[in-house]
Amino acid sequence: MTTLMIQNWVCWCIAFLALAAYFLIWRDILDTKFHKTAPDKKWFEVSSILVAVLPLLGLLGTVIGLLEAFTGLGARGEALSGGVGDALLTTQLGLVLAVPAWILLSYLSSQTHRLQSTQLVTQHASNNSVHQETSVSQGDYR
Repeated sequence: MTTLMIQNWVCWCIAFLALAAYFLIWRDILDTKFHKTAPDKKWFEVSSILVAVLPLLGLLGTVIGLLEAFTGLGARGEALSGGVGDALLTTQLGLVLAVPAWILLSYLSSQTHRLQSTQLVTQHASNNSVHQETSVSQGDYR
């Protein structure tokens, strides 16, 4: 199975795109967690697009593998099993790498919303305390 992956260019595309997507996702998760900053929307969208492309590349591999399998069907039965194996491998790889990334993106999105809500509450509280201090210093005791 490892040799199939190494020889398949679709698997290489899936692996490189997944690596880029996971890098962006983990970077944003760590920034959100430790620096308390919301992720840059542009890079969040890029990582979302990369994750969405992964299963589509897997399906592309399926189509390529099935095409090779049916082309070789007339020649030998062995060619059929090899093509179907390639097809299933790329589909599996695309889905195996995309599903955890979707979960991480969902987590990152919820953390971002939580952080933004906390910042709004903090900002509102500080605005109220500044307003109250200004009122007290001007002699307005409500």
